[in-house]
Amino acid sequence: MYSIYEVNKASVEVDELIDGQYQLLAANERGDYPIAPMGVELGLWRRISEYRITLAAVVGFAR
Repeated sequence: MYSIYEVNKASVEVDELIDGQYQLLAANERGDYPIAPMGVELGLWRRISEYRITLAAVVGFAR
């Protein structure tokens, strides 16, 4: 499994190895990507403040 975070597009792509080929993993209803073997999800976190917009790729425990 691997992921690509594209800063300019503010997007994440996650691919999973299935039968020897990488296939795009679909996001769940929250827009996160479940990484089942690790029990976590990968997603984007957005925060808008008075001074800037912060965008980061984060890993959190699966709910």
